[in-house]
Amino acid sequence: NVEKYIWACLDSIFKQGLDEDEFEVILINDGSTDKSHDIIHDILVNHKNVTYIQQANQGLSCTRNRGIETAKGQYVLFVDSDDILISDSIKPMVEFAVSHSLDILKANVETVDNREVLKGNYTKEVTWGQYEANIQSGESGFIHEYNPSQSYVPMHLFKRSFIDEHHLRFLEKTCFEDVAFTVHAYLKAKRFMSIPYTHYIYRRNESSIMSTIYADRLIDLNKVIKYLYDLNEKTELCSEGRNKLIETIYTCFTINIWYLSHYTSLYPQRKEV
Repeated sequence: NVEKYIWACLDSIFKQGLDEDEFEVILINDGSTDKSHDIIHDILVNHKNVTYIQQANQGLSCTRNRGIETAKGQYVLFVDSDDILISDSIKPMVEFAVSHSLDILKANVETVDNREVLKGNYTKEVTWGQYEANIQSGESGFIHEYNPSQSYVPMHLFKRSFIDEHHLRFLEKTCFEDVAFTVHAYLKAKRFMSIPYTHYIYRRNESSIMSTIYADRLIDLNKVIKYLYDLNEKTELCSEGRNKLIETIYTCFTINIWYLSHYTSLYPQRKEV
């Protein structure tokens, strides 16, 4: 239900300096009940590289997983329907990832309050730099580049064959799913790079999925903690990697405790969580 934002999002996707035979857009309507479907009609009519899927509401994780299973491109970028891509930012990222055969290319996201986005107060152009090919393992990237508060999946280009090889999928019907997916991907990657380049505008929006915390979302965070704990048990890591993963688990646990301590509305459900 993003009728206020979907046009700006899709419009930005088609301003990337890419010919339509170079990329595909998989657009999944996850049971919207607003006018989102009507608004995108012109996009579907005027662009032949869009695969449009309508489904009953299943949630973000299920939707992303369906996108993965539908994708045919060499690389995958997840774009949330109320966010914006910076113009002409994706083409050089894709070319760079392809030329270095990267499993994961990490870049930066600019977080902008929705009111400022509506005023046009955000980065509209970005310059591609001369980035050294500092390729490292995903475990090394996890140790040196990963921040649990920056698990946002759209920060990354993922090689699709890498996703399929390791059967990486999002925890379904679970919030904080980006944490589990991103950590798992980092630990499986053989060729990882991080560059100081911004391609994506994250619209901080009061109506977004994560704008409000309920007890069931903290229970979801427990599921993510369990996922990371299991990953720690079954993954061979160096001592630094092991310590970073344990630190990430404790960070998630601390976030859970913080919300339980500061949101009085959650007090009756503290024991359950």
